[in-house]
Amino acid sequence: MLNLPGKILAFLACVVISAAAGGWGVARYKNNQWAAEVARIQNEASAQLQEANAKLIAAERASHELSTTLEVKNGQTKKELDRALADNRRLMRERGGMRDPAATNRPRLDCRVPPAGSAAVPPASAAAADVPDGTEGLLSAETSEWLMVYARRADEAAAYAATCYAWISEITKPKAP
Repeated sequence: MLNLPGKILAFLACVVISAAAGGWGVARYKNNQWAAEVARIQNEASAQLQEANAKLIAAERASHELSTTLEVKNGQTKKELDRALADNRRLMRERGGMRDPAATNRPRLDCRVPPAGSAAVPPASAAAADVPDGTEGLLSAETSEWLMVYARRADEAAAYAATCYAWISEITKPKAP
């Protein structure tokens, strides 16, 4: 039989081995719990990431569709402006150029009321100048072309501003949840 110190030593060895095995079991249990929690959090994060990516792709597609639509409209507007410029140039050629209705080549008549008792008769040269000669207020070809191109550029700027406004209006429009 074992003597008392051997029994105590065997008992202590069993306690140490049991404590070590118990500690190892508890540590493994806690580690498994934490691993399960981390896996759950990763799964949730992955699902949220996939949902956010789906929303991002949908928003990107909507933005691309909007930009394509506005580009097409802008292209159509430019074609319409080109047609209008061509029509205006044709009309300008057919009608002999552009005219300034406020400009005249004739002298201005004195329209002041004459004093009472005087018979004011316009001079003969003024009466002859009342008949238009067909070139009154006619603008030069360079000036007419400059005005046509300047008006075309102004129309193009207005169309671009309208496109920008449509873009901003669509982007800032509140979305339904």
